[in-house]
Amino acid sequence: MHLASVPDYNFRKMKKKILEYSKILLLCVLFMGCKKEFLEKKPASNISVPSTIEELRLLLINTVDIRRSPALGELSGDDYYMEKAEWSGQFLPYFSNSYVWSSDIYQGAASVLDWNTPYTQVLYANVVLDRLKKVERNGGNAEAYDELKGTALFMRAWSFFDLAQVFAVPYDAQTAATDLGIPLRETADIDAPTVRASIKDTYDRILADIGEAGRLIRIEKSPINGYMPSKASVYGFLSRVYLTMREYPRASLYADSALGIKATLINYNTLSTSATVPLTTDHAESIYQSTLVTANPLVYVVTSQGYSIVIRCFMQAIRRMIFVKPFTSR
Repeated sequence: MHLASVPDYNFRKMKKKILEYSKILLLCVLFMGCKKEFLEKKPASNISVPSTIEELRLLLINTVDIRRSPALGELSGDDYYMEKAEWSGQFLPYFSNSYVWSSDIYQGAASVLDWNTPYTQVLYANVVLDRLKKVERNGGNAEAYDELKGTALFMRAWSFFDLAQVFAVPYDAQTAATDLGIPLRETADIDAPTVRASIKDTYDRILADIGEAGRLIRIEKSPINGYMPSKASVYGFLSRVYLTMREYPRASLYADSALGIKATLINYNTLSTSATVPLTTDHAESIYQSTLVTANPLVYVVTSQGYSIVIRCFMQAIRRMIFVKPFTSR
């Protein structure tokens, strides 16, 4: 979907509560963007700038800003419905505006997480990629170096793809070269100009990043289900991108490749139908985790009949018991 109100591009704002190395990320960026020699000096001797592979890796396991996706797609989708009384009493106007595809989704909000968070992730990835150029790749660190670079490329591609789904028009091969896409930030240098790319260039960049990530990432599947990208998640991501581009043979090919590595299915008979959260984020079918930037919007969709959501698909009784939960109050 294409939204009429696109928020200002602001990737400099960072959250205050992040991991130790994340706290000095903006300082690191300033070092890269400054030309004057005196600006390159640390303002204090006890400030540590990430420079080793391990320190840079810590930036990408920051659970506050990394692996977060816009909620707008879910809010404006058709996996649930609201009655008018419920719609008019939503927890946030953002929820009700998204549901009806309002021309002003955010109503002038100063901070738009759907936009800011993915570009924050892009900034983290770019810092890692820029700093890695100053780290010598050798026989002793080659595997860790490649894995880190591949992870940064994967996460940048993931964020670009997320942004393209809600802030740009759908991919159409006939008009992709002229349709407007998203700004593609490929460096952490704050002085680099920001230009809105075409849809074609947007998807070319996404595919190039995933392709290189696939060549660098050696691990077949994440030891913690989906916590870090793996070969399986690279193939699954490529399948999703090609499906969006309506290149169905390639989408099928990469889906098969992902399933060839991990095809685990959950036996729903083993799940608790009374548990508040029957499926955890690291369940057996997960190949990569990405949570919504806001609280799950469906939590706030409570109808007067006492049901949180109505899933618009045919489900077996056990699946319905797992996914559809009655609520007695907000």
